Amino acid sequence: MEIGKINIIEISKDLNLPKETTRRKIVELEKIGVIKRKNKTIFIYINMLRRFKKENSPKKIAFFLSKFSEFLTKYQILNKSFKSDYIYYNFLKNFSRNWEFYYELQISILNRWRACFKDLETYQIWAMCIVSGSYNLNLRNQKRAVQEYLETIALPIQGTGINAMTVSDMTGIPRATVVRKLKNLVKKNFLVIDVKKLYYPANTHVKNLRKLNKKNMELLSIFITKIFNQILNSPDLKNN
Repeated sequence: MEIGKINIIEISKDLNLPKETTRRKIVELEKIGVIKRKNKTIFIYINMLRRFKKENSPKKIAFFLSKFSEFLTKYQILNKSFKSDYIYYNFLKNFSRNWEFYYELQISILNRWRACFKDLETYQIWAMCIVSGSYNLNLRNQKRAVQEYLETIALPIQGTGINAMTVSDMTGIPRATVVRKLKNLVKKNFLVIDVKKLYYPANTHVKNLRKLNKKNMELLSIFITKIFNQILNSPDLKNN
């Protein structure tokens, strides 16, 4: 699939990356067979797009949106909720458009987190500690609004943290890299560590992270609105 002339400067600007880094990554994509370059034109291999369709991402998106539609129905924002399979069907039916919406969301959010943590691996490791804290919050049956969320999970309860090996297993990042980045996150007061070498979110940066999280929630709400508007306007739904 031909996508025409590619502008490295514009991509660098959109991703907030150095031009040479962008150029190097494009070369890497070509080496692993994702794209092909001919002069200044880029070709994306169709098989790669088909592989994305078959992977779990669209199903996970559909499951999330289905649960969220139940929430919106509860508060009378939607008239009815949607089953995960129905959302998945509509997502694949309009795949190119919906995938554009999804990447608009992903790229914007990841750019913000990378600016905060300097690299995405560090963010990913920190995020796993947040996921662990959120899981333990659910176990304690404590529901919190977005304003209180980070403050609540930043209250360590002995024995409910996460260790380096678990972070490595869940992220796929080598353990040595995880340990090094965890130490750096502790040094910068994003995490705390107990005597059992379990890591917890710290509350030092909560104010700034809460602002960032709010902006990301706004982006997520835009994505959800686009998908649900598309479903609500689909001929299949109108015919039913």
